[in-house]
Amino acid sequence: MTASARTWFVRGFCVGLLILGAVNAASYFFHSADGGNLLKLSMNRREALGFPQVLWEQGNTYGGYYADYGAMFWNGLTGAAIGTALGLAAMRFSHRLNDLVREFEGSEEEPAGRENSFQYSLRGILAATAVAAVLAGVARYATLAELSVPPEILGGLYALGPWFLVALAMAPRRLDWRQRVVIVAPATIALMGSSIIIGGRLANPLAFDEVLLGIFVCWTPQAALGAIGLTTWIVVRHQRSSPRVAR
Repeated sequence: MTASARTWFVRGFCVGLLILGAVNAASYFFHSADGGNLLKLSMNRREALGFPQVLWEQGNTYGGYYADYGAMFWNGLTGAAIGTALGLAAMRFSHRLNDLVREFEGSEEEPAGRENSFQYSLRGILAATAVAAVLAGVARYATLAELSVPPEILGGLYALGPWFLVALAMAPRRLDWRQRVVIVAPATIALMGSSIIIGGRLANPLAFDEVLLGIFVCWTPQAALGAIGLTTWIVVRHQRSSPRVAR
């Protein structure tokens, strides 16, 4: 399917917003004292985030949360500028981008009679089994009301959650990217729900919004890096596998 130049502008603009969102999330570890306090292991540690200006910080004089709406405006304006630049670049190269999309989608087509084949490699089965066993153990541990969950478990979900989702989506073979998105979407919701439940089982329980903050701060930069890396790998692999045109 051929996308219009306007559609490519919107896509480029959204990519710019996503990039700025990832940078804002990553700025938490630079603006917060000692790398932040997502697991609430310390009661007196400053937390803040924002790029290019700090727009949120914890611990004002009322013990609550403070948001600078002026900084939020300028940060949003920065994101709009980045998105506009990327959108204009996408418009400029829209014909080439459409060609790449058609070539990639054509290379993903399976022979007749195998369009709906769904296969796992042995390595994928072993990896999925190991992950399922770990998550089952964590869920079993978290459901025991008399036990508190170690904060390292929630920290592990913060650190490895996006990579687990990518591995889950890439484990099946002979699927196109749309089917993989269908796998990732419910898995993401389930993993976020599990993180909220585990956060409430800590010795120092976390409210659901505190867990969501940790997910945003940790997952967004990783997801951006993973998307860039995965897209680069797919494009490079496609270019290498495509027949070279004789000069």
